[in-house]
Amino acid sequence: MATISRQEISRIAWLSRIALKENEIDYMGGQLDEVINYAHRVCDTASDVTVVMHKNVNVFREDLAVQKDAEAIMSEAPKKIQNYFVVPIVIEKE
Repeated sequence: MATISRQEISRIAWLSRIALKENEIDYMGGQLDEVINYAHRVCDTASDVTVVMHKNVNVFREDLAVQKDAEAIMSEAPKKIQNYFVVPIVIEKE
């Protein structure tokens, strides 16, 4: 499918901070060609697959936004400040 030039391989190696010897460039070109061809085959196969868009729908009840009394909920909190729950710190600053 796609062939990668020696110049492109050298540029990719330089960007990736990989030191390639002259005799390794052709080998890497073949490897990169195989990866690109495989990616094309995956894309071609994936285009035939139909994705179900309703997989996360709750079939047992309608999903509605319901107004709740915040004071009743906040009265259950062990610690609160105004209308916010106070929770333990799990990520500390350096």
